[in-house]
Amino acid sequence: MKHGLAERYDLSSLAFYWITGIPEPASAVTAPPMVGTDLVDLLARIRVGDRAVHDLRLRFTAKGIYQTVPTEICRRNPTSGDLTLAPLDIGLRRGRIILHVTDTVSVILGCSLDPFPLTIAGFGELAAFLGALRIRLVEECRSPTVKVPDVTSWTLVHWHYGRDGRNEVAGPRFSVTVGGLGEGMLRAYTKRLSGKQTLRIELAEVPMQGLGELFAERLEMSDEANPYSKEEKP
Repeated sequence: MKHGLAERYDLSSLAFYWITGIPEPASAVTAPPMVGTDLVDLLARIRVGDRAVHDLRLRFTAKGIYQTVPTEICRRNPTSGDLTLAPLDIGLRRGRIILHVTDTVSVILGCSLDPFPLTIAGFGELAAFLGALRIRLVEECRSPTVKVPDVTSWTLVHWHYGRDGRNEVAGPRFSVTVGGLGEGMLRAYTKRLSGKQTLRIELAEVPMQGLGELFAERLEMSDEANPYSKEEKP
């Protein structure tokens, strides 16, 4: 979006935008003129940091696991029968495990205030956090016959993938969402991080792909193919 991906095509009381190269009707969005500046102009001036990911949802299957976890240590949904284990908090990151009656396990990782960098070291941090969740689950299911797969093979159902601004953004808070991007949705909004308000640009995606495989692909994406891969210096 910052590198020539957004255009403004109407200067009325509402600001209309679309993603460059995508037909207008499929992806045009509106934003009231409350930010004190044109969105495209703001994107041109903002200095962005490294790529990062947050708010991940993953899924895997472990045959027989639903019946082996003691219900007294879980919160049970009376309608669906889902079992939710106590959350795991590490710093500003929180992980939750939900067991479904089908032996499918959902893992929800909230880390909007402390995203995982899209780097080799960042993947190590993410794998370590998920590994701690996996260890807790293995200990709670108390069955040597239940096999919990390695975290790198867990299917990534959803994540937010993007970058945060390095400089502060003045004015009221705002949020702009752009659809028409296939399976993803692009957002630009203000976010308060480390005591200052800045701009976050992210793509909400539904990859449905193994975590390790997807991370490796994103690490290898070229600057030309990936608008978020160009690191800007302060």
